[in-house]
Amino acid sequence: VGGSGSVITVDVPGTVASNASTTSSLYDLTGLSTSNPYYYQIEVTNSSGTAYGDVVSFSVSDPYAVTGANELITSTSARVNGTGYKNGASSPTAELCVSTSSTLDANGGLGGCTSSTPVTLSNTSDALVLNLTGLEPGTTYYYQASATTAAGDATNYGSVSSFTTLYVVTFDGNGSTDTMTAMSRSTTTALTSNTMARSGYNFTGWNTVADGSGTAYSNGANYPFTNNATLYAQWTSSTITVTYDPNGGSVSPTSENYTSTALTLPTPT
Repeated sequence: VGGSGSVITVDVPGTVASNASTTSSLYDLTGLSTSNPYYYQIEVTNSSGTAYGDVVSFSVSDPYAVTGANELITSTSARVNGTGYKNGASSPTAELCVSTSSTLDANGGLGGCTSSTPVTLSNTSDALVLNLTGLEPGTTYYYQASATTAAGDATNYGSVSSFTTLYVVTFDGNGSTDTMTAMSRSTTTALTSNTMARSGYNFTGWNTVADGSGTAYSNGANYPFTNNATLYAQWTSSTITVTYDPNGGSVSPTSENYTSTALTLPTPT
């Protein structure tokens, strides 16, 4: 870049794949002065020659933000964190935004995101916290911290991080009127032991399809929790048929089904 300042050329290793339309290059600069503006430009060279990108400027007196960790993840809620740095700017603001898409807009910010209430940075650094509720189970969310000057003429974006809400497995009695609490997990875990009962039937396990034609899981088996699912209880009849032999006489009825209620024996004649 022309002018009276010094020029630093930085070689960033890497090549653009033959089937790629774009690629990104990153380089961390340190030891910059807060009293000077800086300019940078991308240069790309191949066998046909060299091409130059637009010249872009920045000042290290602009505020910036660092995207932090995520925590307290459930199937429908989470907390994301970040830090806003004032960096000598007057009354800048910082915020966190969350999106189900990782696509960045032309300025490097997450597109279509839900943002937190901007925090005015009054200290050298200020914590950013966004508590999220109403999330969808088993869904990946992307989040990013950003800081903006008071005039709104410059915004610096932090890196993009992500988390996935827990997958939910619900239990269907499939003929039983009892219920069981759903499980929320993100890794392979043993299923809660069955507590449901059905009169006249014995519990034999779980299945991903009510009629038993899907994937079967035994009671307390490990489940991968790689998707949201409903597991259906599987039952076999525990009915015992009792047949009456009048031994030369007659009896009515000649047989009855026994489950758990005591039978009243008929009187033969």
